[in-house]
Parts: sequence; structure tokens; C-alpha cells
Amino acid sequence: MDQVRQGDFDVISDIKGYEEVNQLKDSFNEMAKEIKKLMESVKQKEIKKRKSELDFLRAQINPHFLYNTLFSIQCMIELGNNKQAVLMMSAFIDLLKRTLSVDTDFILLEEEFENTNKYLVLQQIRYGDKVHFECEIEEKTKGCLVPSLIIQPIVENAIFHGLNAKEEPGLIVVESAISSDCLLITISDDGVGQSKEELMQLRNQLEDREYHTGGSIGILNVLNRIRINFGDSYGLIVESESGIGTTVTLKLPVIRREHFSEEDLA
Repeated sequence: MDQVRQGDFDVISDIKGYEEVNQLKDSFNEMAKEIKKLMESVKQKEIKKRKSELDFLRAQINPHFLYNTLFSIQCMIELGNNKQAVLMMSAFIDLLKRTLSVDTDFILLEEEFENTNKYLVLQQIRYGDKVHFECEIEEKTKGCLVPSLIIQPIVENAIFHGLNAKEEPGLIVVESAISSDCLLITISDDGVGQSKEELMQLRNQLEDREYHTGGSIGILNVLNRIRINFGDSYGLIVESESGIGTTVTLKLPVIRREHFSEEDLA
């Protein structure tokens, strides 16, 4: 047993007797301790790997969001719309205080909706009457915990790839509900939508986790963060029709604060 524990798997034991049984017991106990230590080590490595992946994904979102918003403000200034630029900057600073200062991986859905609402107000200042929105959070979902900045990237996609591409004003609706023990967050727009071929291509790319259409990282980023946190049983569903609009539904587990330890929320 000692030799096997040290990696020698060619040894064959022919020991007999009571004393040897005691030695066998001791060796077995030692091996059990080593296996437990190794399993704990693997677990900690997996936790660190998951944390690194999530940190990387969150780091993707923030610069992307910052660039798009600052570019919008720059355009306002260049067009001479200084009053709107000042309003956008003020709303942007307010939003930054709420989002970039978040030091936990999970926040209440109620807070996530508030941040999304502020982001939509910011975009409404930029686009004026072209962008309209409704945020309708179901009462029993307010206390659910979700990854921070999980809705904003989808809303950003809806504006830039849906509403911005059509002439007339558009509407974005953000809703939440609990169904079949799952938290569902739905982001719908009445933008240009996608053809059947484009939608099939998008779904295939999401399945392969290689979404590059239009240079957007948002939808894949959200999908990966959901699956890293909760597993492949959760994720998102995209439905779209050309000339009608697009609906993205995020499927997450119903998790409340009491389900998490302080360490999980740190």
C-alpha cells in the first residue's frame, strides 16, 4: 500500500497476518487523507478558474459600454448639441456610480432593473423620440439575485442592431417573471429583426460560443456568464422575425440572498 501510494503500481502484496492488517488500515487512512487534500486542491483551482473567467467577461463589458457611451457624447458635442451632451454626461456619471462601484458578482434584480432604466434614459437623451422603453419587474422577482450588468448588454444590442437600423421610433420592453422554478428576464424590441437564415446563424454561433456578428460581444458575454455561474441548464433564447423585432429571454435559477454565503457574494 505504501508503494502504491508513492506511485509504484507494479507491486503485488503477499503479506499475511494481523499486524499487516493494521498497517493496511493505516496506509488506507493516509491515502484517504491525501485524496481528500487533492480533491480540495482541484476544487479551489476550479473556483479560481471560474473567478478568472468571470472577471475576464466582466472586464469585456465595462470598456465596451464606456466606449459606446463616450463616443455618443463626443458625437453630440461635434454636432453642437452641447445641452444634450451635458445631460448625457450627467446621466452617465450617475450610472457609473451605480454600476462600476458594484464589488459583488450578484445584485438584486430590482437594482439591475434600476440600472437598466438609467441606461435607457441615457440612450433616450441621445436618440430622443426614436427610443421608447418600458421596464416592468414582477413583484416576486425583485428580491432575486442575478449577475450584475446582465441586462444592459442585451438592451444595448436591441438599440444598436434593432431600433437604430429603422426609420421610425421603436420600443424596448424589459420584463421579469418566475415560471417553472426559473427566473425569466425578457428583452423585446420592435426593431428591424432578423431573417430566418440570420437567426439560425446566430443560434449556431451561440451554441459554439463564437458570436462575432456585427462586432458585438454583448450577447455571448451574457450567455457565458450565465452558464459559468449556473451551468448549461440555463442560458438565453433568441427569437426574431425580419421587420417585426427581436426577443431575448434570459433563463436563470431563482436564487435569493439567503441561498448565498457572504463569501459567494464577495
